[in-house]
Amino acid sequence: MAKISLNQAQNYLSAEAYAANLGVPWNRHLTIHWHLAGLEGRAIDLTRTLLQKSADWLEYRGVLPVWGYVIEAGYKGEHSHIRVHVPPDRFLSWRRMVDRWIKSMGGTRAKGAAKATKCLRSTGNRWLDVRDLNRYLLKDCDDKTRELLNIEKPGNRIQPAGKRIGVSQNLGPRARAA
Repeated sequence: MAKISLNQAQNYLSAEAYAANLGVPWNRHLTIHWHLAGLEGRAIDLTRTLLQKSADWLEYRGVLPVWGYVIEAGYKGEHSHIRVHVPPDRFLSWRRMVDRWIKSMGGTRAKGAAKATKCLRSTGNRWLDVRDLNRYLLKDCDDKTRELLNIEKPGNRIQPAGKRIGVSQNLGPRARAA
């Protein structure tokens, strides 16, 4: 699979801004190392399955499910970075459900397999925190895109199979154009 293109990076960043404008900013960053979780298969298929379970769970609780993901391959195998909006009062329940969803997919709850954090650090500057996280997540862009986005650190040489980056349909280009 090719590096992340400028169009893909732009769609991802525009979706993030749109989610914030809708009042459901991506406030959680979930990283899942699929091999450590005991799951084999294409990371995109595993990611989509997990996102559907998360969307169903959030919708049932009256929360608009919005998310974006970036898939990478590294020394621990393929892994997914998922950014999602989870209301603070629902986070602990949602995080427990992530482990259950992984188990329902045939995986295990292994140390280091799934980690969820706040998207923002305690720098006190939301813009800088979002910028730094996006630079990290988009480091696998092609050279031209990395230069335009001022991303200094190049990504991995190992490319995962399948789609690399995506956002929920309710944040995609058609939704933003409506």
